[in-house]
Amino acid sequence: MTSKLINSLAFLFLIIFSSCEKSPDTNEFVNDPDSIGLSSFLFVGIIGETPSLYKYDFETGKYKKFWYKPRENVIEYSVSPDFKKAFFFSALSIEEGGSLPLIRKVKLYLADLTTFEVKHIKNYGNVGQVITSWEDENTFKVILNSFDIIVATELNQTTQLYNSFGKLLIDESKTFDIIKDGFPSPLKNKKYFESPSGRFKVTPDDNKMTLVLNDLKTNQVDEFGSDSLFNHQVSFNPNEKFLIANFFSESDLMLSRSPEPVDTSSIIVYSLSNKKLQREWKGSGPKNFFAAGDYLVFDDGIKNTSSIIIYNLGEDKIVTTIKVNSGCGIKNIPGVTIYDVVD
Repeated sequence: MTSKLINSLAFLFLIIFSSCEKSPDTNEFVNDPDSIGLSSFLFVGIIGETPSLYKYDFETGKYKKFWYKPRENVIEYSVSPDFKKAFFFSALSIEEGGSLPLIRKVKLYLADLTTFEVKHIKNYGNVGQVITSWEDENTFKVILNSFDIIVATELNQTTQLYNSFGKLLIDESKTFDIIKDGFPSPLKNKKYFESPSGRFKVTPDDNKMTLVLNDLKTNQVDEFGSDSLFNHQVSFNPNEKFLIANFFSESDLMLSRSPEPVDTSSIIVYSLSNKKLQREWKGSGPKNFFAAGDYLVFDDGIKNTSSIIIYNLGEDKIVTTIKVNSGCGIKNIPGVTIYDVVD
């Protein structure tokens, strides 16, 4: 994928990838992986001009190239809730279209995060849109949307469900008449979130653009949000001391074509013990994240400013920032819209 093509795709849909400033492949952060609960993780970064996969090691504080194939651009990486398996998609190229782009030669791969072996699962050919979600730790859903090549007003939709070993469990197809039925609605996040123990329950209020936190043990209710941004993702760290959530502006994300960074998102850390907002970052990029033990890992910025930040929740400090020559991100490279992705 050339730089010209990458720049031309900056406005297409919702999740973004681009580039990152040059830096060495090491940093000073070294930590005991047992305290993190995760010894390493994969992320998307540019190798040459190709979005590929890197592996970051918590113990050494270093990262290295993990998966690269010429003419196969990693357009989406999605890890399971237990961090044991991950599916990722590659594509030859993406061409601008009307309602949908044309994503050429889409392939699906499965990465075993215990053995770090990668297995090719399926060739999809050319598609218009890919929507993904982990239903639970063992099942991964893929929805493919493409306009019919004969009837221009018909949309063909394929829904597939894979288990965590890459076995196809369900394969269903539907056809929608866009004139009569309209464009099928994308997957929606669930309307509430519960902590692992069930003590805390969070309900998004999109009208007020806030989150409502209910402590079922004390019956205390708190409301918090992020200006005019809508909630996208909510998670609790494993020991339930912190709530992490990110927010985004549905309309402002389309401004990713802007040459200058714009504030399109926010990520917050809320202390459940102190019942107060501990930290918030605002800026550009989707701010995808995951919690690993006492640490929060998220991507920040778009294009040449994108990076991955590792933050110590208990000590309330950033311990390292990962930068890769020409681009990096958790799901893809923030800055160029590829297609809708739902957690």
